[in-house]
Amino acid sequence: MKTITKFYLITSLLAVLSGCLIKTADAFELRGKLTNYPKKVVYLIKGDLMGTSIIDSCEVKNGTFLFKGTLSEPTQAILSDMSLSMNNVREAKFISFYIEQTNMEFSAEWPKEMSMEKMPEYTLTGSTTDKEAKEYNNLLSSDKIKTQESNMKITIDFIKSHPDSYFSASMLNTYTSFLPLSDIEILYAGLGDKAKGFSVSKEIKETINIIKTVQPGKPAYDFTATDINGKQIKLSDYRGKTVLIDFWASWCKPCRAGMPHVKALYDKYHNKGLEVICIADNDSQLDAWKKAIEIDGTGKFIHILRGLKTLDNGGFDRSQDISDRYVVHSIPSKFIVNANGILECVKAEEAELDAKLKEIFGF
Repeated sequence: MKTITKFYLITSLLAVLSGCLIKTADAFELRGKLTNYPKKVVYLIKGDLMGTSIIDSCEVKNGTFLFKGTLSEPTQAILSDMSLSMNNVREAKFISFYIEQTNMEFSAEWPKEMSMEKMPEYTLTGSTTDKEAKEYNNLLSSDKIKTQESNMKITIDFIKSHPDSYFSASMLNTYTSFLPLSDIEILYAGLGDKAKGFSVSKEIKETINIIKTVQPGKPAYDFTATDINGKQIKLSDYRGKTVLIDFWASWCKPCRAGMPHVKALYDKYHNKGLEVICIADNDSQLDAWKKAIEIDGTGKFIHILRGLKTLDNGGFDRSQDISDRYVVHSIPSKFIVNANGILECVKAEEAELDAKLKEIFGF
């Protein structure tokens, strides 16, 4: 199983400090009640949690709060006590939901502890988008099969049955890493005009254009980066060799569990021309990155970072982000580039990697 959005919710919150969105917007009001909230101020984080966000704050009086502002479209929001930091991520307390341009009523008991498997419960009236999100989550919970395939079917069916929903567009944007290009294009085409006007839908359109370049038979994006030893490397430096590119992270259990298999492939084919380039999602966790490499015994591979830079204003500089260029939104993700710099495998599982390398090397 691949690791996706649950971790990104945490890491995105760590990066959010401040920002500015300037769009045509409509008023919203969020009136709420929090039971057992321990602080005098509560914070509302609105917007793209992996990009530009806005933080509002207000005083909590007798357990009640009131946020007023403007929104250009429905959006994910988070109530936070702002206790989140790199040093106490396990102690972070927050409640995530969706708000839109209307008057809303919110109530919840402030969580005593957090679990990514069971998020805090709350009541929110007035937000159609949040109602749709809960409907979708209930469908997932009622899934008796509980496989990646059954979850995918539920997601696709939901998007098709809610063509004008912001939540549908948001889910399609999230699942572009898991669906074939043809399915993404069909689902995007099926969105209504309203949904196609949302910012996430514009991202889907941009992603479709990028995905078309990340297909077997297409030239692999020729990235440049500095490796763990301070040496600058370029993918095209390895022309004449077969390259296995492995997107991973020190915190990703499936990634770490798959390293013995990658090591076995390296040992089997390295003398015949196989190189392994590991691209880590650890740009802000260098010590953890280096420690994982040492523990896993993968120092013989070429190790670089993805290139996602966190800005002082809480946003991100994605201009050098290799993961974006390969449309990697979930990890582990593995690619094979042949001796001519052409993609042979895209986001391949172990069996596909084994079969392709056997085909290339003849054994």
